[in-house]
Amino acid sequence: MPQSILSIGDSGFENCVNLESVTSLNSNPPSLYASGVFPGKTFASATLYVPAEAGERYKNDWYWKNFRSIQAIGSTGIEATMTGGQQQNVAATADGIAVEGTAGLVEVYSVDGTLVTRVNAIGGRTDIALPADTACL
Repeated sequence: MPQSILSIGDSGFENCVNLESVTSLNSNPPSLYASGVFPGKTFASATLYVPAEAGERYKNDWYWKNFRSIQAIGSTGIEATMTGGQQQNVAATADGIAVEGTAGLVEVYSVDGTLVTRVNAIGGRTDIALPADTACL
């Protein structure tokens, strides 16, 4: 769910009976207007992914805390890099990474040194989608 989702109505995901994961990019748990937003088994079987800085808010929320597994996203472990005296920021996203402050070729490598992708960054923010379950540098 994008950061812009502020609330979810009753039965919002009731027909999504095979969810394996739910990702909320909102730093504040979205408000719910009923307790039947997700099918009951979702709490035991799906992982809830939330921004790293919001983990405790979700774990303490009356509804969201029902997810048995709540995992933080948003940190690559690399906070910034320097190239040519300019700082670039790197952050995890729901489906890869975002690079800010650079223009030109960006290469992403797996932890074993294999090139995963090359992207021509346009300056500002560039989102780079990565294959699922890929640990990258």
